[in-house]
Amino acid sequence: MSKTNETDDKWEVTCERFVACLDILGFKDRVVNSTHNEVYQKLKLLNAVKTGLNEVSPSIKVIMFSDSIFIFSKDNKYETYVIMTVAIRAIIKDSIYPLEIPIKGALAYGEITFDEKRQIYFGQALIDAYLLEENEVHYLGVVAHHSIDNYLLKNDLLKNCILIPELDTPLKSGVIKHRNINFLRSYRESRYENNKDGSSFKLLQDDLKQLYLNVRGKPRLYLDNTLKVLEQLEKINLNQED
Repeated sequence: MSKTNETDDKWEVTCERFVACLDILGFKDRVVNSTHNEVYQKLKLLNAVKTGLNEVSPSIKVIMFSDSIFIFSKDNKYETYVIMTVAIRAIIKDSIYPLEIPIKGALAYGEITFDEKRQIYFGQALIDAYLLEENEVHYLGVVAHHSIDNYLLKNDLLKNCILIPELDTPLKSGVIKHRNINFLRSYRESRYENNKDGSSFKLLQDDLKQLYLNVRGKPRLYLDNTLKVLEQLEKINLNQED
């Protein structure tokens, strides 16, 4: 029996790979407080980002269902790891601006079955990413499960981790050291780079504050925590440029 997907002979059905689980914050409130068509139009825009990523790289597959987004990698190569982090950054960037859809998530690594033809997706890493995102992540960004640390250590990649630096991370159980996707770097590759009226850091702060208009109550705490993470990322990026 072949181990590869019939739709793509380059993808093994079961192998060690990366997986990200992303979730739209406050989606239920958005459905309640918006018209059905308004929600539909927002999700179409987010789906366009997903489609674009699938078309750009054969090394990842992005799947969207309701308020959840799953990103699977083809394999566990370093090049694929980099593509995975770039894809996550792209989604986070567009979710903040221009979509104004707050998203949080987690990234994990391990043996996963990805059978696209039969729509069978499972593995411990998928569970790890889902549970970390659902139960712990408390800001708008993507936190790395410790399986990512193990991957980096095993492949001697801990020295160059600006793509996924270790930060004081806001989790529901407290502020804990974890690696996080450096989503601020994506803003240095977008409209912010050529904006003379303010730094990418300042403009991203303004975009995050704009999200206050779309959420209420507890979700605003996520925004406050995101601004704290942003300050840490700015220091890391500035040090890297020196």
